[in-house]
Amino acid sequence: KLELVVNIAAYYGLRRCEILGLRWDAIDFKNKTITIQRKIVSDYDDSGEMKLYVETRLKTNSTRRTLPLIPHIEEMLLEKKKVDAQFKKTCGKSYNKEFDGFICRDSLGNMISPSYVTQHFHYIVTKSGLKHLRFHDLRHSFAVNSLQAGDNPKTVQENLGHATAAFTLDVYAHATERMKRDSANRMEALFQSTKKAASSL
Repeated sequence: KLELVVNIAAYYGLRRCEILGLRWDAIDFKNKTITIQRKIVSDYDDSGEMKLYVETRLKTNSTRRTLPLIPHIEEMLLEKKKVDAQFKKTCGKSYNKEFDGFICRDSLGNMISPSYVTQHFHYIVTKSGLKHLRFHDLRHSFAVNSLQAGDNPKTVQENLGHATAAFTLDVYAHATERMKRDSANRMEALFQSTKKAASSL
């Protein structure tokens, strides 16, 4: 159930609620884009029962964003679309149509809830013998890897949906420190090679 959710988190650094809020209309297979425009949140209703709600009002204007459709994720989405159609046909009237159009649903059409993602991701990590890792840490890993790979901070900010690049750099200061050291090492290597070339003239 979590394979697609985890892959999207790792490849895009999206928030849990943003991944669950993805609908098929957010995927443009022709132009190869994926648009973040809604989220799924859970809260108690008036009767005290936990319910899932769709929100189209996102945190900031920068939270609503369009990103390139990564080939690996595109393949997974196409496979999910095909499998969902098969389940819907097989289940017939038993298939839950309340959240038709949403991507992250189980084989009976039920939405995958935020709490399910958190709990079962923890279970998978623990069962696999990995070090403690929260689902949200996939977002942090994406950001750190992007910055250390040399991506422009503005690009990383837009991918993450942060309000400003300054906020991104503040949050991931530990990553930028390594970038500074790498930059200093590159400058040292450049000057040494220039000095060596000059001395050979």
